[in-house]
Amino acid sequence: MYNTLKSEEGKPEFDVTDVKYIPAQVKVIKCNIRNIAVDISFNQMAGLCALCFLEQVDQLFGRDHLFKRSIILIKAWCYYESRILGANMGLFSTYALSILVLYIINLFHSSLSGPLSVLYKFLDYYGSFDWSNYCISLSGPVPISRLPELMAASPENGQELLLDQKFVRDCVKLYTAPTKPVETNGLEFPIKHLNIVDPLKYSNNLGKSVTIGNVKRVKHAFTLGARKLRDVLSLPGETIGWRLEKYFGNALERNGKGQRQDVKDPVTAFGTGRSELSDLSGDFEGYFGRLASYQNNEFYLRAMNGSTSMQPNVFQNMGKRRGTGTYIPDMSQQLYHARFRGSGAGNSASHHIGASSSCNLSGEVSTSSASIKGEECVKSEPCQSSPPENVGDSISSKTLEMENGKEQESKASQKLKSS
Repeated sequence: MYNTLKSEEGKPEFDVTDVKYIPAQVKVIKCNIRNIAVDISFNQMAGLCALCFLEQVDQLFGRDHLFKRSIILIKAWCYYESRILGANMGLFSTYALSILVLYIINLFHSSLSGPLSVLYKFLDYYGSFDWSNYCISLSGPVPISRLPELMAASPENGQELLLDQKFVRDCVKLYTAPTKPVETNGLEFPIKHLNIVDPLKYSNNLGKSVTIGNVKRVKHAFTLGARKLRDVLSLPGETIGWRLEKYFGNALERNGKGQRQDVKDPVTAFGTGRSELSDLSGDFEGYFGRLASYQNNEFYLRAMNGSTSMQPNVFQNMGKRRGTGTYIPDMSQQLYHARFRGSGAGNSASHHIGASSSCNLSGEVSTSSASIKGEECVKSEPCQSSPPENVGDSISSKTLEMENGKEQESKASQKLKSS
């Protein structure tokens, strides 16, 4: 792939430029496609697992995709305004940033009104966080001195976390990628200069990319960013607008002039009083279906080759292929919401989210098909962002139609032969 892209680089009709190969633990090909940075990796189930996990959490939080909108805003601030985003430059990775945002919403969910308030809490909390003695986990700060025991301290604000430990444990079982023998040798959490626990793999430090030379830079960026934003938000209403524009000056200069980098058609420019709504709904069932199908195929391929390098996990008993080659999930598995009943995601999460969101996740994710149903909306309007109720039913009906079609063709063929 690298050689192919590199050989075409520089041709006028070729839209791919700046092709690089990164021989890291997860080997990546980096390039620009129409001025958009793209990373290409192969056979990385961990990325699919993380995608499914983050998509489910976004639907659980609801509130018009507060989680995703907050990630977009905070990522823009970190990249354009403070220059602290980019694992290849010794800074934060995008996934690490997403987990940091996730913890802020998990902790301060009841007091957050929108992405800007999430940004302020993000900067204020991590700007004063004791990174030297604690690491961040989804359940709270963990003393480095107690590692490898991941016992998080109680929330400082006295509130219950939106995602409790049972919810996280169930997600780990559902979304953990298979472990290879080379990875089983060191399952302890590796201490680095900034420490962030991967909620899906406790031995993975998401802060490992931040170099010692950039630690002070990151801390200073958080502290300074929080102070400046606090000053802006304390201004009277008639002046707060242009001060916010100045606060996000680099991002608006790069992206707010009515021209996107990835398309030639003009878009609405910032400051015109008009805006375009973006659909942030993700295809959770599609993501999970690909993940399950990949895991199912990979397991059987390794079994046929006599390899024992893949440890069994929840995906291996999820389903099988029936007749036509279409993957049919095993619908006899226990429903996800039944497993989550009694946890913070099933009870306290619904309690906290239900009063403020227009559409929530009620936990209906099957361990086999991972179908998600929209909970009753607070408003009377139906939930428009809910995916189909059962992916298994739609696949099964299509398979049945295909089988019936084959049967009818067979009968017609027999009649022709007899005649």
